[in-house]
Amino acid sequence: MTPIDVATNKAGPPIKIGGTPGSIVFTPDSKTAYINRLATDTVTPISVATNTAGTPIRTGRTGFGIAITPDGKTVFVANLNDTVTPISTANNTTGTPIKACANSTQIAITPDGKAAYVMCSGSVTPIATATGKAGAPIKVPPIPWMLVIVPDPAHS
Repeated sequence: MTPIDVATNKAGPPIKIGGTPGSIVFTPDSKTAYINRLATDTVTPISVATNTAGTPIRTGRTGFGIAITPDGKTVFVANLNDTVTPISTANNTTGTPIKACANSTQIAITPDGKAAYVMCSGSVTPIATATGKAGAPIKVPPIPWMLVIVPDPAHS
């Protein structure tokens, strides 16, 4: 992974994370980045201040999509093995994998942080972030590519 200083438009020294980098999220305070590594079934925390990688965190098979709650306390990783792995940012440890749906690929969290939505083959599954309980899948056309949650301006 290569950081770029947007003030100077210059690339900094690469940060070695190993494996193929996938998606990346930042904590709301911008102190830590979490990047999933597709071939290694891990997520690596990176200190933004020092540009150093921390110890990789083991997740499910081929963690693909990654999202973080608005309070920055939990990272959720959508795994191709039909689960979602929660990671506590306080100590970078995983919680119990959440059974989601077949071929979980993308994940997005509602602006209030109460739910995560996981994109799968032909469905989207809601998960209550407080309990880790998956709700009933919502049918969508097969092979969706993107998942976005748009805030409702009427409720802002």
